[in-house]
Amino acid sequence: MTIALGKFTKDENDLFDIMDDWLRRDRFVFVGWSGLLLFPCAYFALGGWFTGTTFVTSWYTHGLASSYLEGCNFLTAAVSTPANSLAHSLLLLWGPEAQGDFTRWCQLGGLWTFVALHGAFGLIGFMLRQFELARSVQLRPYNAIAFSGPIAVFVSVFLIYPLGQSGWFFAPSFGVAAIFRFILFFQGFHNWTLNPFHMMGVAGVLGAALLCAIHGATVENTLFEDGDGANTFRAFNPTQAEETYSMVTANRFWSQIFGVAFSNKRWLHFFMLFVPVTGLWMSALGVVGLALNLRAYDFVSQEIRAAEDPEFETFYTKNILLNEGIRAWMAAQDQPHENLIFPEEVLPRWIVSVDDLEDIIGGHVWLGSICILGGIWHILTKPFAWARRALVWSGEAYLSYSLAALSVFGFIACCFVWFNNTAYPSEFYGPTGPEASQAQAFTFLVRDQRLGANVGSAQGPTGLGKYLMRSPTGEVIFGGETMRFWDLRAPWLEPLRGPNGLDLSRLKKDIQPWQERRSAEYMTHAPLGSLNSVGGVATEINAVNYVSPRSWLATSHFVLGFFLFVGHLWHAGRARAAAAGFEKGIDRDFEPGSNGIVFLLVSWRIKSMTLVFQLAVFALIATSSILLISVPVVFASPDGWSSNKNVVFSGTSLWIGLVFLVGILNSLIS
Repeated sequence: MTIALGKFTKDENDLFDIMDDWLRRDRFVFVGWSGLLLFPCAYFALGGWFTGTTFVTSWYTHGLASSYLEGCNFLTAAVSTPANSLAHSLLLLWGPEAQGDFTRWCQLGGLWTFVALHGAFGLIGFMLRQFELARSVQLRPYNAIAFSGPIAVFVSVFLIYPLGQSGWFFAPSFGVAAIFRFILFFQGFHNWTLNPFHMMGVAGVLGAALLCAIHGATVENTLFEDGDGANTFRAFNPTQAEETYSMVTANRFWSQIFGVAFSNKRWLHFFMLFVPVTGLWMSALGVVGLALNLRAYDFVSQEIRAAEDPEFETFYTKNILLNEGIRAWMAAQDQPHENLIFPEEVLPRWIVSVDDLEDIIGGHVWLGSICILGGIWHILTKPFAWARRALVWSGEAYLSYSLAALSVFGFIACCFVWFNNTAYPSEFYGPTGPEASQAQAFTFLVRDQRLGANVGSAQGPTGLGKYLMRSPTGEVIFGGETMRFWDLRAPWLEPLRGPNGLDLSRLKKDIQPWQERRSAEYMTHAPLGSLNSVGGVATEINAVNYVSPRSWLATSHFVLGFFLFVGHLWHAGRARAAAAGFEKGIDRDFEPGSNGIVFLLVSWRIKSMTLVFQLAVFALIATSSILLISVPVVFASPDGWSSNKNVVFSGTSLWIGLVFLVGILNSLIS
């Protein structure tokens, strides 16, 4: 028998060939076979997220309510996790929980499982699409391999971790504030910052950022050097016909900074891929381990040895690093001279603990006077020689200095907003976290005392006082979990204090109705994205039904402060590069936004997409500004803060956002 080997050719295309030709066709947006998975899943995931900002669960009041009036948006928690009681249910719309009722499905948290699962498969489809595209243009699939890192992190955090715990409830909700809340939760319960896998992840991401920044600093401007000579595929246009950077320059740059250099470009690009992807995979591996509560590899926090040998216990071996860090490092009991006791008036504390207007106003006068004298000094003198040599003297350098100062102001204001109820009174901004926690203890003390409980002698399940106990310095404080906030000072609580802390006789005889109302109001409006809390820790972690103005103000200052810090780094780098004479990157003559719409229209073919991109970016900036500047206005009512009118947007601040938008458009046209 003879077997003939040869290439088989079809006489006509079948359905598979037609589909393959259509899916892999040379078009501006490549689809591919992987697009059959990517585009539907991405559409449903993003659609579910957008739906979460339009309708949100408020099951005990409105059924489905407009989220922007209920304080729910992308900055808080657009899509909240299901309740802990629902465990790992997929929450299908037609399942036994929702039974085909869309309203009930949203209330139960079905949107979260919908977004999380479709999002995971959408990310996988995106990576497969990069593999397919790399094969089409005959490139190594490094881009697809790199994208496996974000997939590993997403799956480990949103799926594997809650699967290892008791339910989807322990996964992050979809929203900025919800992600921050998950990070704090992860630190508090797993000591994540001292986990070696977390350290490897941080090293990978920051190391990759450094490599990419140095690489970008050596690449010349190729943004508009477009040509067809290097095009291998119309959907893939590298715009770079020839090499535009010098490894000699790059090696000298690196060797002078680090003392090491790469021998060739392939090693450089390999490490630019290897470092961040490995870091993300290590972080994902650490999250998977913590999902199963595996702590054997946490070799930094050696609690067992520290407990057995008190002499071994150091700052780094404690498992309460956050509490240690927040506590004032200059407190008398933390100093080596423990026998030296300071009187309360001169006890050194953090400035954020200032609790009287005299110090606040006096501090502003003091620092303002120093600034005025400093301004006079710098008007009359010129910089010293070392300053002239060390600093860059240009308009962009001054801009970077100013951005750094504003960034510091934002971070400082964030801390003051969150912790201080004197500079930012609770009557205007809602209670602080400790204040809401203490208010809860006070509210239940009042309730049980009216029911006949002896609050002075009742013992809790731990053997400590149920309602009242002693602080580390001997004062009478509230019992229970709120003992961690025992040094809180608040106007509604101070009348009940005596020389040794809370006065038992005053608690029994002198509690006023306004104090009861105030504490009940503060207890149910903690700045933690929760209607309920235990010891100041949120139990209903969704930031949906109420968002405190204090949360808004602190978060917006932190976010804007961080943006300003990034702007400082950007302009500082460009100023130093220009001063050194090796500025690379986008040419200032062609930089988007520098010359406005008129210049872009001159050469429409090349810059039409730039114009569209520019307008889209500025529209996003304007929209974000409106949302960030629009601080919620809280309307107080005699019975506390009503749930149906607690957060609305100020018309004045919306006008400020519109004025900001007009200014941006004016700068574009000018």
